[in-house]
Order: sequence, then C-alpha cells, then structure tokens
Amino acid sequence: MQVTAIVAAAGMGTRLGFHKPKALVELAGEPLLVRAIHGLRRAGVEQIVVTVPDQEAAVAQFEEILRTAGISGAVLTPGGQTRQESVDRGLAAVVSHFPSTTHVLVHDAARALTPESVIRRVLGLLAVGARAVIPVLPVTDTIKEIEPDTDAQAAAELMGENPGPAYTEKVVRTAVRSRLRAVQTPQGFELATLQEAHISGAQLSHDERASAPDDAALVELNGGEVRTVPGDERSLKITTKFDLQVAQLLVNS
Repeated sequence: MQVTAIVAAAGMGTRLGFHKPKALVELAGEPLLVRAIHGLRRAGVEQIVVTVPDQEAAVAQFEEILRTAGISGAVLTPGGQTRQESVDRGLAAVVSHFPSTTHVLVHDAARALTPESVIRRVLGLLAVGARAVIPVLPVTDTIKEIEPDTDAQAAAELMGENPGPAYTEKVVRTAVRSRLRAVQTPQGFELATLQEAHISGAQLSHDERASAPDDAALVELNGGEVRTVPGDERSLKITTKFDLQVAQLLVNS
C-alpha cells in the first residue's frame, strides 16, 4: 500500500479574523498546516500534496513557510473555488508527482491536532481492504431537521418586523441520535475509488452550496461503501476564534 496525503489548505481564515490563508494561522507559534503535516509524517505518511489558495503569490508563500519549518518534499498545487474542486486538483497532483500511489488520505489543515493514533486507524482499515474510511465521533447534541416557515415569515412581515433565520424555521423531525456520527479527517480511500467518485460528482464541484460536504459523501453518491473508525475530540476543526482558543488550551494542557 503506497499512501499519499492531500492536505486541504486553500481556504481563507475569514471567520478566524485573519487576513491570510487559514492554514497559515499560528497555533502556539506554529502554522496549522505545519502541525497537520508533522502529524501525518509521524504516522508514517511521507508523500504530501497541499492544495493552496489559487493566487499568484500563494505557492511561494507556502513554500517559504514549509522551508522555515524544515518540511521538504511536499508538493503544492493551487486549489479551486470549492473544497471538492481543490481535492480534485490535489488528486491530479498525486497522479502526476507520486504515480505509484495506491491509496490517499484527504486531511484538513484546520484539524492540526489530529492524533497520530487516528491516522493509523484509518490506514489500518485501508490496509485490510476497505475502500473508504472515515474517523467519527458519536453525536452528543440532539439534532433537529428544519425547513423554512413561510407562515411565520409572512406574519412577521405583516407586523413590520424583520424576521431572522431562527424566526422563519420550523422543525420537521428529530434525528435518531444513536445513529448519528460527527465526521473528522483524515479520510482514507483507495485511489481509484476516490477518482471515480470525483469524476461521477464533477458537476457538483463548482458551487459551494451544491458541492459534496466531504469526499466520503462523493463515494456514497457513487454507490461505494464507507467504513468508520473511532475519531478523537482533539481532532476539532479550527474554524472560528473560539475553536482556536480551545485548540490553544489543548496544546497547553
């Protein structure tokens, strides 16, 4: 089994309040991307492709960050307008630069604290023949499915109010919590399986509202089976300032 990891790092850190790519935001003095790559390499994954913002100066900026951190051998490639499109471009880079690859991991740079044990669990299940593997955690919150409440919206407008999103929604059903799982990364795939899924779902990739929420969803849409392994609470996705503060506490604990 020859594994290459695609690290999704093309997003901007707008919700974190930084005017730079989110992957370059520092956590305890080290960029998220650097932490994510170190985690992959500690788990034995040496071949790395990083998708970076599709901007003229981004590749040079990321190269300098990795060089300063002592990380060599990573291939940088411009990402797309959506995460799905970015991963698709990452797959093309895998085939071009690491042609002996048989399996890929798709990892979020924003999940910079993912323990080595989680990565090894994914690799372990791939090694015994699974074609798609995702790390998951049980859901602890009650989850409600909602739909727009047009009656409430009409009533509010009649009263001269400006209804917000919560005002104009109603509950359709309550999900069965015992059957729900929160999904993390890295997600692992047989290379051919993920390539086929991306080709099949290519028409979704250009609009963030329509694109697949993750690569496992593309495999599901293409009729593939997705297996799970236990995730870890430390694998939180750092998206907001609150997430960054939590991650800082974890680093310092």
